[in-house]
Amino acid sequence: MKNAYIIIVGILFLLVMGACDDENDDLSWVQPSDKGTYVDERDGNTYHWVRYGNLEWMVENMKIKAEKGKSQIYSELQMTTEERRDQEAKNLFKYGYLYDYEAAESAVPEGWRIPTDGDWQNLEKMMGMSENELSEFDWRGRQEGEMLQQEDCIWLRPGGFMDYEENELGNKYVPNFVGFYGFFWSSTKDEDKTDSMIYRQIRYNSSQLGRFSTLSKKMMSLRCVR
Repeated sequence: MKNAYIIIVGILFLLVMGACDDENDDLSWVQPSDKGTYVDERDGNTYHWVRYGNLEWMVENMKIKAEKGKSQIYSELQMTTEERRDQEAKNLFKYGYLYDYEAAESAVPEGWRIPTDGDWQNLEKMMGMSENELSEFDWRGRQEGEMLQQEDCIWLRPGGFMDYEENELGNKYVPNFVGFYGFFWSSTKDEDKTDSMIYRQIRYNSSQLGRFSTLSKKMMSLRCVR
């Protein structure tokens, strides 16, 4: 009986592993049709880009301080000046600046633009998202979030965001979620809300991709397309 039990368990294990392999076979990365680099003449920063469909997507978040609106490098509140300087240098290199929407518009280099919600949807569709999920507000998809975080795709990074808070002590921006969530502007308004823009959100180690909207005065990462 013991030997029979071991054999049955072994067979079940092989069946499960085979099913997992079949599932993983479906998660092949969608490769870009072209790639290259772009140098922003305003500050000399170099950005890599990849082409999907008829658009070139930047592979790094924008790293320029905007001339308008509010832009800031992610840093924690409770730090010494030296600690904050070190953290900001690391976060600028890895995650770029965070921008409110006015600043995001100001930060876009000549010849580029902020992707529309439709641009994001087209990219998600190429990654395999079903038609009925594209316009949903929620976490969607099965593999798209994971694919878009791959270095050989557009490498979305979890750069956190700056939340806008109002209280009796005054208005302030509070940093949240660096290393765990990434938030990326689109240029499309949410017509059902006041002063709100649609954005995309990723989670660390998650295969789904979020489509939500938020106030334009919050600060998030910026990717550009052309």
